[in-house]
Amino acid sequence: MNRRDAETRSCGVAQVSKPAVSPTSGPFNPMILERTLKNAERDRILIERKAMGALRGGFATARANEAHWKMRVGLRQELDPAAAYSVLCHELGHIYLGHLGADRDGWWPYRLNLPQAVTEIEAEAVSYIVCRRAGLHTRSAEYLSSFVEEEAGLESISLDLVSRVAARIEDMGRRLLPPRKEGDGECAQGVSLYHPNPAAEI
Repeated sequence: MNRRDAETRSCGVAQVSKPAVSPTSGPFNPMILERTLKNAERDRILIERKAMGALRGGFATARANEAHWKMRVGLRQELDPAAAYSVLCHELGHIYLGHLGADRDGWWPYRLNLPQAVTEIEAEAVSYIVCRRAGLHTRSAEYLSSFVEEEAGLESISLDLVSRVAARIEDMGRRLLPPRKEGDGECAQGVSLYHPNPAAEI
């Protein structure tokens, strides 16, 4: 997959069927969504509610159109807070896992050219972990089954990054994080964004 293909990860009928668009059950505190949105803005990720088809939940893209924003996420405007949070976790997962490429400040890693099965399994695993710990039940297993059956490239899945990105997004829903500084990302210094060990690979 080249950069042009990877620039936009979209979940919908033309690409993949996002489980978060299906019924999402369980108690949910909408403040978790609000804090996550504010923290995404802190990371210069633009979140927009947009009109989309009934089977489309959202997308993530590096095409932000304005210099201030590093990435852009679209969420279907009709989604209730719980479903919107599930989709947002999936799309933020793509960004923080490096599926759309790194940024100049090293706030997330560069991991383009992974097989689609790998990127979708990683992003949905992040969403599943975060949502379950927030009390939500989604249909992640149903969505992931088709990618697991493909098997190709599954050895490229980073369990370490999945767990660390899940922890990061969960923290974004719990509290408002301090402001970022340009160039302060660990990836910019050759250190893993999610690992305290300077020798760790991104």
